[in-house]
Amino acid sequence: MVLQPKILVVTSSFGNGHKQVSKALKSEFEQYNFNDVTIIDIYEEAYPKINIFAKSIHMQLFQHAQTIYKWFFYGTEKLFDSVFFDRLLELSGKSIKSILQNEKPDIIITTFPVGSVAKWKKYSTHPCKLYTVVTDYYIHRSWIHDEIDRYYIATEELIDQMVKLGVSKSKIFVSGIPLREEFRDVVSIKKDNKCISRTSHQILIVAGALGILKDVVKMAKQLIQHTNLNLIVVCGNNQILYKKLIKLKELNEGRLQVFGYVNNIRSLYNNSDLLITKPGGITLSESIACSLPTILYKPTPGQEKENSRIFENAGASVTVKSVQELIDYIQQFLSKPNYLEQMKSSLTSLNKGFSSQLIVNDIFGSSFINKKERVT
Repeated sequence: MVLQPKILVVTSSFGNGHKQVSKALKSEFEQYNFNDVTIIDIYEEAYPKINIFAKSIHMQLFQHAQTIYKWFFYGTEKLFDSVFFDRLLELSGKSIKSILQNEKPDIIITTFPVGSVAKWKKYSTHPCKLYTVVTDYYIHRSWIHDEIDRYYIATEELIDQMVKLGVSKSKIFVSGIPLREEFRDVVSIKKDNKCISRTSHQILIVAGALGILKDVVKMAKQLIQHTNLNLIVVCGNNQILYKKLIKLKELNEGRLQVFGYVNNIRSLYNNSDLLITKPGGITLSESIACSLPTILYKPTPGQEKENSRIFENAGASVTVKSVQELIDYIQQFLSKPNYLEQMKSSLTSLNKGFSSQLIVNDIFGSSFINKKERVT
């Protein structure tokens, strides 16, 4: 009989990906009967009113003031070693520390950079392990703290960057980024002949959970003019975008499919030849799992730009800045199938396996996990 550890997954709703990763980890722990697992949106719990305001400001900067967002993203990296920032953590983290003290977890896993958690561990008398799952393909300085026992990262490309930031290699595990259960089994992409003929190609446009990919209607209007292309567009929670595309669908019945937020995105990937999207950490990891060639459209300076750089360097995607450039690349790819095959090969090389399982396995040990021993 093994004692049931108390596991706390600390996340934030600044972006949809952090919570998705947290849910994937919780599900994986429960696969092995670790049932005392709690996900907490730490800023929502600690500072609910400030959190609402901060998320709104963050989204406005991300969408409409990218120069300021770029300055904020890269500029804050220089503050994290400063006495000023250390003091700021001390003052702003009191409510967070109170939550952690009440929870008294045996294991903390952060899927969002929360320096106050590391601060609490440093000074707390309650023993616990602290693990961090980085949810992008770039390591911002805010992820790094001496108190973290183990880092789970997306790719080997990040190891040197972390070592330069003072992290011991022994603390780093390349796991990939955790995805939902539907991505557990890696299956070759198979086209549904009902959706796509041999003389046409299926293009999937994913606007993100919030539907903030730019120029989607313009893309759809221009791409649908090419008779060898069929389109699927996922609008996320953007109802304005959805309604505009429904009107376009009525004029192009049979060649344009339009969805809002979907839970079965894997099936859409499986029926597509090419993905157009924003370079968020989760979407890119899903494209890796499905070996789906990807065009990244107008990445926002910051983590999106850094994510796209990693994928371009690996030959796993291309980045474009205009609709015309996008169309030119699509025509080039589809006229020369070997380009897509090369991208699929590059995506396959980035695949680490089912990341949630790798992380749980690393935390508790392969011999224990493989037996699926019941904990109580």
